[in-house]
Amino acid sequence: MPVVLAWDLPYSMILGRDWHEIYKVLKVTRNISIGEVSLARDNTEDLDLKKLTSSQAFQKAQEEEQEFQAIWEMELAKVEGKVVDPAHYACMLRFEVRNGLLYQVKHGPSGEAEIAQLLIPTQFRLPLLNLAHRNPLGGHMGQHKTEARLTRWYFWARLYNQVEKFCRACPACQMVSGNQPTQAPLQPMPIIEVPFLRIMMAIVGPLSKSSAGHQYLLLIVDYATRFPEAVLNQSVTGPWVMEELMKWVARVGIPKEIITNQGLNSMSNIIHGLCKVLQIKHLHTMVYHPQTNEVV
Repeated sequence: MPVVLAWDLPYSMILGRDWHEIYKVLKVTRNISIGEVSLARDNTEDLDLKKLTSSQAFQKAQEEEQEFQAIWEMELAKVEGKVVDPAHYACMLRFEVRNGLLYQVKHGPSGEAEIAQLLIPTQFRLPLLNLAHRNPLGGHMGQHKTEARLTRWYFWARLYNQVEKFCRACPACQMVSGNQPTQAPLQPMPIIEVPFLRIMMAIVGPLSKSSAGHQYLLLIVDYATRFPEAVLNQSVTGPWVMEELMKWVARVGIPKEIITNQGLNSMSNIIHGLCKVLQIKHLHTMVYHPQTNEVV
């Protein structure tokens, strides 16, 4: 069987068909730390239990885990021959101590052997989640497949909830996920044929000061005819904008709509009050999208 090894990758991988006997053939010894997994196997046991359970640190963490204290007390009571409250025992799942480690034992499907799931302390849960989902050979599988890989050999409280949150928060999965929210379609601007029915207003500046000290422009442009008007001033305030707008209305008439950006001067209470009194509909451009007010 042709096999190529690539040791310069972020993870040592076999390129081609994965074969769990490759290291025996090559007579290469692997040093696997706690929590690492052997995914290149032909059977379903892809998380290495032997390496995990042989660690004294893991055994100590399991004994000190607060969530497991009630289970330890129940199992020790059974071993030491103490009387266990039947009601308390009936409400708990089946747990067993095997070789000093705590397991949850479940019956498999009809005709299949029982399944022993190692109870994982808190500090070992995140490494297992990373290895079951983000490892190069893990393939960034979805929530249910990641759950299936973990629950074949491991278990802890709220495992399914944590796997769901972990998979949803995975950056790589979010980038390639096909379940992107549907974007709202763009709404075309209506065609205005009546002059001065809709006007656009914007503040330009600060510009280079003139001899009179003016450095700001108030632009008012008719949407239908593109007729512009510009007013100079030394500064920009809400009362000044309202005054110039009233002068424009006195000469041309009251428009139905005014489009402005979301600047402080255009969004002031004075402008809102004026539009309310004159029954003008005040429209705003989209944030960071000045093309809405492209006429100006």
